[in-house]
Amino acid sequence: MEKLKLLVEPEFFLAVAILLITRQENTIGTVLVFLVLHELGHALVYGLGGGEIRCISLTPFGIRMEMGQGGCSWGWEVAAVAAGPVCNLLAAGVAYVLGFHKAGMAGMLLGFYNLFPAHYLDGGLLVELISEKTGCNGNLVIHVGEIVLVVLLACVFLFAAWQGEVSIGLFLALILALFEYVKQ
Repeated sequence: MEKLKLLVEPEFFLAVAILLITRQENTIGTVLVFLVLHELGHALVYGLGGGEIRCISLTPFGIRMEMGQGGCSWGWEVAAVAAGPVCNLLAAGVAYVLGFHKAGMAGMLLGFYNLFPAHYLDGGLLVELISEKTGCNGNLVIHVGEIVLVVLLACVFLFAAWQGEVSIGLFLALILALFEYVKQ
């Protein structure tokens, strides 16, 4: 069994600094709770299927886990990938029912965001796994998903600007998102 590695990308500290400077302390706590639940969902299902986690990385957009090869069947791997967003959506529903409406909405948005078919998101990994199993090429789906995601993020930014809600934090988060995409 390999030793578990923990990596922290420098941009992670930049993202946290932006949230602190823009006085988004509540956002940090909410997002961290949903990120931890998300990754625990992945880890729990992956472990139940016999898989091994090799590396955990803190990135500006959350926590990324690198799984060992060959530990799980294809079905368990698909279930493990889907478990993260499903945990977000379930936790969001619980938060909403308990009266934490903003936290519930944030969790729901994180869950749906993660299901987008983009390379660095769970939805993209699901497309890749299904493409691998069926022999189809999923690259077109992923490229279209990435374009749609960038357009949606730009629309959210423009809508926030129109409403007078654009903060330096939102602007810098958009720049970090583009930087992360270019890195991939």
